[in-house]
Amino acid sequence: MTSANLSADTYTRLLAHAEPERGYHLWLPEPRVESASKYPHESVRIGDVGVISPEGNFDVFFNICLPQNHPRQHPHGVPEGFKQIKLSSKDVKITEDPDYRGCIATTENCKTRVNVTGANPNLVTVKGTESELTPVAALLIVPSGADKYDVRDPSVFQMEAIRMGKTWYEFALNKLARTTISHDSLYLITGHDKVSRWRISAINVPNDIGVQYTKNRCTIRYKEGQEPNKTICRSISGTGKIYAVSTRGFKIAINEKMFCSLLQSSNGEGLPTDFNHKIYHPLDGINSILLDEAHHCDMAVTHDNMWKDIVDELPSIRSGSEEVAAAITRKGYVLLSHAGCAYFTKCGDDLMYSSRQGFMGRAMTKLASLVKNKQPKYIDNEEKREKASHKYVDSGFLSSVCRISRRIWSVAGDQFRVVE
Repeated sequence: MTSANLSADTYTRLLAHAEPERGYHLWLPEPRVESASKYPHESVRIGDVGVISPEGNFDVFFNICLPQNHPRQHPHGVPEGFKQIKLSSKDVKITEDPDYRGCIATTENCKTRVNVTGANPNLVTVKGTESELTPVAALLIVPSGADKYDVRDPSVFQMEAIRMGKTWYEFALNKLARTTISHDSLYLITGHDKVSRWRISAINVPNDIGVQYTKNRCTIRYKEGQEPNKTICRSISGTGKIYAVSTRGFKIAINEKMFCSLLQSSNGEGLPTDFNHKIYHPLDGINSILLDEAHHCDMAVTHDNMWKDIVDELPSIRSGSEEVAAAITRKGYVLLSHAGCAYFTKCGDDLMYSSRQGFMGRAMTKLASLVKNKQPKYIDNEEKREKASHKYVDSGFLSSVCRISRRIWSVAGDQFRVVE
């Protein structure tokens, strides 16, 4: 792993544990060069589908909320079967946070003394383990606040990811020739935090850190000999908040067998060994659990909101898959599947099936209405009344209601089992 990769991993891992409510923190909060040349004042947007690049920024392939002929779409077009999800201003919640000043995160075994003047960023100590011999720190410094954007109903995006996820991978491999991505790379954006100025830093074995905020600026000072692995910063004036320092969305994974098949169809030779380094993302581990447990599924989809919900249950920043699975259990999640895609949800909080549950409610209302309207006006006793109800129900409609079923996965202890 190069020093740049190490810095990116340190930063994203610590901030994922320190500020999970803000989603995934990008190591490089600006668009890639090809996107920046067309849209120099715009980075990530809601509806973007792409991957986290090896450099740490978001590499946009296309956007599902824009028309297929929009200039922001890739020169190679959009995937087959593309359907635009049209959003109005009412569909996106915007929260201004002028007092947000970023986050300084350190591990428990890090004896760093942090001296901050001029502002109050979040100071967070992240849980570590005794085996982590190298203390680390990560800094996101925001001098002038952030604006938070989130789609109000992410279920529509989840359903589209389930419908099109495999096609999106095929498009990335075949049309865009992105053969160095991995089988769990795709990311569908449903929200982000944007700023006008930022400074990012990752440090191994830090001692003293001094951060001084002034109007729309900040300065970071380190003890001599303890300079960071990597520090990057950017500021821009006159164009507002355009840099996405963090994103929220659905991470999409397909199993390696399907990925190999798609890769071969793109003139590849099976699963390559020269993948670009993939920067840490906490949802990759959750999607791996889904694919391991749901053997009948070849795809998994998970939203950043789930990580926010379970992270406090984890004993360490380096928690393994068994500890993550145990945390999922304790938080009451169940594993569902639809159309070959596995995903976690809480009982009674299923985004994917909300529309189907609504249909079921309407179906039962109609069923009751049929019984009421078609039964005889006068029935002299309870037994005859019950028989009449069965007799006059529209049997075809009842059959259609009964055919609506699904397989539900639930948790028993630390084991996932299927419930028919």
